[in-house]
Amino acid sequence: IFNLEDYTEFRILQGAMPSMFDLMECCFGFVLPKEVHDDPVFKQIWREAMIIVLWTNVSGYRCNYSELLTEKFITQDICSYNNEQSREGHAFCNAVSVVMNDEGLDVQQGMDRMDEITEEHFKIYSDLKARLRSFGGEVDKNVKDYLYGLDCWVACEIVYCFDIPKYFTVGPDTAEEVRKTHL
Repeated sequence: IFNLEDYTEFRILQGAMPSMFDLMECCFGFVLPKEVHDDPVFKQIWREAMIIVLWTNVSGYRCNYSELLTEKFITQDICSYNNEQSREGHAFCNAVSVVMNDEGLDVQQGMDRMDEITEEHFKIYSDLKARLRSFGGEVDKNVKDYLYGLDCWVACEIVYCFDIPKYFTVGPDTAEEVRKTHL
Protein backbone atom coordinates (compact mmCIF):
# COMPACT_ATOMS: atom_id res chain seq x y z
CA ILE A 1 0.00 0.00 0.00
CA PHE A 2 1.39 3.37 -1.06
CA ASN A 3 1.77 6.43 1.11
CA LEU A 4 0.34 9.60 -0.48
CA GLU A 5 3.67 10.80 -1.89
CA ASP A 6 4.36 7.49 -3.65
CA TYR A 7 0.75 7.18 -4.74
CA THR A 8 0.95 10.67 -6.30
CA GLU A 9 3.94 9.61 -8.41
CA PHE A 10 2.14 6.42 -9.42
CA ARG A 11 -1.05 8.32 -10.41
CA ILE A 12 0.83 10.89 -12.49
CA LEU A 13 2.48 8.13 -14.51
CA GLN A 14 -0.54 5.80 -14.54
CA GLY A 15 -2.76 8.63 -15.79
CA ALA A 16 -0.28 9.53 -18.58
CA MET A 17 -0.47 13.13 -17.43
CA PRO A 18 3.00 14.19 -18.65
CA SER A 19 2.22 12.98 -22.18
CA MET A 20 -1.18 14.64 -22.17
CA PHE A 21 0.22 17.97 -21.00
CA ASP A 22 3.00 17.77 -23.62
CA LEU A 23 0.40 17.36 -26.35
CA MET A 24 -1.07 20.71 -25.40
CA GLU A 25 1.80 22.46 -27.21
CA CYS A 26 0.84 20.64 -30.42
CA CYS A 27 -2.76 21.73 -29.98
CA PHE A 28 -1.68 25.35 -29.63
CA GLY A 29 0.71 25.06 -32.59
CA PHE A 30 3.93 25.94 -30.81
CA VAL A 31 6.80 24.31 -28.96
CA LEU A 32 7.92 25.95 -25.77
CA PRO A 33 11.70 26.33 -25.70
CA LYS A 34 13.88 24.18 -23.47
CA GLU A 35 14.54 27.15 -21.17
CA VAL A 36 10.82 27.23 -20.29
CA HIS A 37 10.61 23.49 -19.65
CA ASP A 38 13.81 23.64 -17.60
CA ASP A 39 12.60 26.55 -15.48
CA PRO A 40 12.06 25.26 -11.91
CA VAL A 41 8.91 27.35 -11.38
CA PHE A 42 7.40 26.18 -14.68
CA LYS A 43 8.21 22.55 -13.79
CA GLN A 44 6.43 22.91 -10.45
CA ILE A 45 3.38 24.60 -12.06
CA TRP A 46 3.19 21.68 -14.49
CA ARG A 47 3.37 19.16 -11.63
CA GLU A 48 0.84 20.96 -9.44
CA ALA A 49 -1.65 21.06 -12.34
CA MET A 50 -1.30 17.28 -12.69
CA ILE A 51 -1.93 16.74 -8.99
CA ILE A 52 -4.95 19.05 -9.04
CA VAL A 53 -6.43 17.16 -12.01
CA LEU A 54 -6.00 13.88 -10.15
CA TRP A 55 -7.72 14.94 -6.93
CA THR A 56 -9.21 18.25 -6.10
CA ASN A 57 -12.27 19.27 -4.12
CA VAL A 58 -15.22 21.19 -5.55
CA SER A 59 -17.52 23.74 -4.07
CA GLY A 60 -18.74 25.04 -7.38
CA TYR A 61 -19.78 23.65 -10.76
CA ARG A 62 -19.71 26.26 -13.49
CA CYS A 63 -18.53 26.36 -17.06
CA ASN A 64 -16.70 29.67 -16.64
CA TYR A 65 -13.12 28.41 -16.36
CA SER A 66 -11.74 31.51 -14.67
CA GLU A 67 -14.42 31.25 -11.97
CA LEU A 68 -13.80 27.53 -11.56
CA LEU A 69 -10.16 28.20 -10.85
CA THR A 70 -10.97 30.47 -7.92
CA GLU A 71 -13.08 27.84 -6.11
CA LYS A 72 -12.28 24.59 -4.32
CA PHE A 73 -12.84 21.59 -6.58
CA ILE A 74 -13.45 17.85 -6.53
CA THR A 75 -12.43 15.51 -9.36
CA GLN A 76 -10.95 12.14 -10.08
CA ASP A 77 -10.01 10.39 -6.86
CA ILE A 78 -12.61 12.08 -4.69
CA CYS A 79 -15.43 11.56 -7.21
CA SER A 80 -14.35 8.01 -8.01
CA TYR A 81 -13.90 6.91 -4.39
CA ASN A 82 -17.21 5.05 -4.23
CA ASN A 83 -16.55 3.15 -7.47
CA GLU A 84 -13.09 2.09 -6.42
CA GLN A 85 -13.76 1.19 -2.79
CA SER A 86 -16.64 -1.05 -3.87
CA ARG A 87 -14.59 -3.19 -6.28
CA GLU A 88 -12.59 -6.08 -4.94
CA GLY A 89 -8.86 -5.41 -5.05
CA HIS A 90 -9.27 -1.69 -5.76
CA ALA A 91 -9.57 -0.38 -2.21
CA PHE A 92 -6.20 1.37 -2.34
CA CYS A 93 -6.42 2.61 -5.93
CA ASN A 94 -7.57 5.99 -4.72
CA ALA A 95 -5.99 8.94 -2.89
CA VAL A 96 -8.82 9.06 -0.35
CA SER A 97 -8.23 5.41 0.59
CA VAL A 98 -4.47 5.97 0.74
CA VAL A 99 -4.88 8.96 3.09
CA MET A 100 -7.41 7.07 5.22
CA ASN A 101 -4.99 4.15 5.59
CA ASP A 102 -1.90 6.34 6.05
CA GLU A 103 -3.44 8.61 8.69
CA GLY A 104 -5.97 6.23 10.30
CA LEU A 105 -9.04 8.19 9.16
CA ASP A 106 -12.64 7.26 8.44
CA VAL A 107 -14.26 8.10 5.07
CA GLN A 108 -15.46 11.60 5.95
CA GLN A 109 -12.15 12.47 7.58
CA GLY A 110 -10.35 11.12 4.51
CA MET A 111 -12.47 13.29 2.22
CA ASP A 112 -11.89 16.32 4.44
CA ARG A 113 -8.14 15.63 4.51
CA MET A 114 -8.01 15.33 0.72
CA ASP A 115 -9.85 18.65 0.55
CA GLU A 116 -7.15 20.24 2.73
CA ILE A 117 -4.34 18.70 0.69
CA THR A 118 -5.92 19.79 -2.58
CA GLU A 119 -6.47 23.31 -1.31
CA GLU A 120 -2.75 23.46 -0.47
CA HIS A 121 -1.88 22.33 -4.00
CA PHE A 122 -4.26 24.86 -5.51
CA LYS A 123 -2.62 27.66 -3.52
CA ILE A 124 0.84 26.51 -4.58
CA TYR A 125 -0.31 26.36 -8.22
CA SER A 126 -1.73 29.90 -8.10
CA ASP A 127 1.27 31.32 -6.28
CA LEU A 128 3.72 29.72 -8.70
CA LYS A 129 1.89 31.10 -11.73
CA ALA A 130 2.23 34.58 -10.25
CA ARG A 131 5.98 34.02 -9.71
CA LEU A 132 6.83 32.66 -13.17
CA ARG A 133 9.47 34.84 -14.78
CA SER A 134 9.28 36.43 -18.20
CA PHE A 135 10.92 34.64 -21.10
CA GLY A 136 10.39 37.55 -23.48
CA GLY A 137 8.22 38.36 -26.50
CA GLU A 138 6.47 35.55 -28.32
CA VAL A 139 7.59 32.98 -25.74
CA ASP A 140 5.68 34.84 -23.01
CA LYS A 141 2.54 34.78 -25.16
CA ASN A 142 2.95 31.03 -25.72
CA VAL A 143 3.59 30.40 -22.01
CA LYS A 144 0.46 32.40 -21.17
CA ASP A 145 -1.56 30.30 -23.64
CA TYR A 146 -0.08 27.09 -22.24
CA LEU A 147 -0.95 28.09 -18.66
CA TYR A 148 -4.47 28.91 -19.82
CA GLY A 149 -4.58 25.40 -21.29
CA LEU A 150 -3.60 23.93 -17.91
CA ASP A 151 -6.33 26.00 -16.24
CA CYS A 152 -8.88 24.73 -18.75
CA TRP A 153 -7.76 21.14 -18.25
CA VAL A 154 -8.34 21.44 -14.51
CA ALA A 155 -11.75 23.04 -15.06
CA CYS A 156 -12.79 20.48 -17.70
CA GLU A 157 -11.91 17.63 -15.36
CA ILE A 158 -14.38 19.04 -12.86
CA VAL A 159 -17.11 19.36 -15.48
CA TYR A 160 -16.36 15.82 -16.72
CA CYS A 161 -16.70 14.28 -13.26
CA PHE A 162 -20.13 15.80 -12.74
CA ASP A 163 -21.39 15.29 -16.30
CA ILE A 164 -20.97 11.52 -16.51
CA PRO A 165 -22.96 8.93 -14.55
CA LYS A 166 -19.79 6.95 -13.78
CA TYR A 167 -19.23 8.72 -10.47
CA PHE A 168 -22.64 9.84 -9.25
CA THR A 169 -25.62 7.52 -9.49
CA VAL A 170 -27.99 10.24 -8.32
CA GLY A 171 -27.22 12.36 -11.39
CA PRO A 172 -24.72 15.14 -11.93
CA ASP A 173 -26.97 18.08 -11.03
CA THR A 174 -28.23 16.45 -7.84
CA ALA A 175 -24.78 15.23 -6.77
CA GLU A 176 -23.27 18.65 -7.32
CA GLU A 177 -26.13 20.38 -5.57
CA VAL A 178 -26.12 18.23 -2.45
CA ARG A 179 -22.42 17.22 -2.66
CA LYS A 180 -23.26 13.68 -1.48
CA THR A 181 -23.14 10.21 -2.92
CA HIS A 182 -24.27 6.93 -1.43
CA LEU A 183 -21.55 4.39 -0.63
